[in-house]
Amino acid sequence: MSTKKADLVIPEVLADSVQGEMRGMKVLAGSGAVVMNDTMPSSQGGEKIEVPYFGSIGELERLARNEGGTGPTPALTPRKLTMSGDESFVEHAGIAFEMTQWSQMAAMYADPYGEAARQMREAAERDADLALVEAALNTNLKLEVFSASTPRNLDYDLMVDARQKWGDEDKNIALAAVHSKVMSDFRKQKDSDGRPLLTEPLSGEVSRVAGVPIIVSDRCPVSFPSVTAAGTTPPAVTVTGESKAGISGLRIEITTGGTLGAAVFKYSTDGGNEWIENVATAATVALKSYGTDGTDGVATGLTVNFPAGTYNVNNTYTGVAKFSSLLVRRNALVFWRNGVPNVDTDKDILADSKVAAIHTYYIAHRYKRVPGGTRTGVVRIDHN
Repeated sequence: MSTKKADLVIPEVLADSVQGEMRGMKVLAGSGAVVMNDTMPSSQGGEKIEVPYFGSIGELERLARNEGGTGPTPALTPRKLTMSGDESFVEHAGIAFEMTQWSQMAAMYADPYGEAARQMREAAERDADLALVEAALNTNLKLEVFSASTPRNLDYDLMVDARQKWGDEDKNIALAAVHSKVMSDFRKQKDSDGRPLLTEPLSGEVSRVAGVPIIVSDRCPVSFPSVTAAGTTPPAVTVTGESKAGISGLRIEITTGGTLGAAVFKYSTDGGNEWIENVATAATVALKSYGTDGTDGVATGLTVNFPAGTYNVNNTYTGVAKFSSLLVRRNALVFWRNGVPNVDTDKDILADSKVAAIHTYYIAHRYKRVPGGTRTGVVRIDHN
């Protein structure tokens, strides 16, 4: 009887490696926009609990003058420093892998424990970033400049306009988060002498725009509220939903004419470079991104709505993209989890294999106001 490397995994060593990595989690590029807190008292996904933070004591009180020293001395009005909070739902996330993969991992890496822990940490960081972006997007400070007819792209002036939403509280901006297409447009912007306005450090540091660190995340959503139709009497197709799948452009072409259900179309989610073909029209069709293996990829979050009518082979539809970018002040968000995740190992009797898994419970939350301020710490910019 031979001993397999998959049988040599030591759960205690794996647990120590994973917990060490998890303690070093960096969310939103470690920018300081997020307060990391490991004291959440819940391990029940879906539970609604209060996220506590200090209330504001307001501005200094200016006392009335006591000229000439007559009369009573003016006194301050006592104020309470209270704890206030918002309510949020607890999220439950996790990841598991079979120990049958251990021998393969051990052959590839000198430290399979470290590699497994690193991959789990990176997966946890991606999930946390997505949850934090979703929390940040739901802000009451918004700058809406999207236009289907007169495009308004994100640039230096628009960043300044967004900062103005904070008034005199526009200090300590921790980051800007933008879609990769928006960052590409930034890189193309030049001054009157043809020099790039965005200079990216060779040292690997985060780039800055208008003095603000900027990170690239396709978790910043893109939608297509306006669709331009062309061809012979094209029915009025619309696109609803938001995508966080890295879409940069949308084009739909009818390839087989006919009525709704009989007509066939193809579509591209990158502006026409790659296509998903032979899709039947229907009242609603959920779009997918193009897979790297040439197959349909994951759902994009976008839905095409085809009205009843007759579609012709020269009918085309081009989506006008609306991007959502974020400006975030320091400590405007909190990632509150119930401690560093533990690693559980057990045997799957149905598959006759060993399984390792981690479970984490957390809340990703946007504070109603940043400490010492009167406004929330996130501005959302909706633009072309």
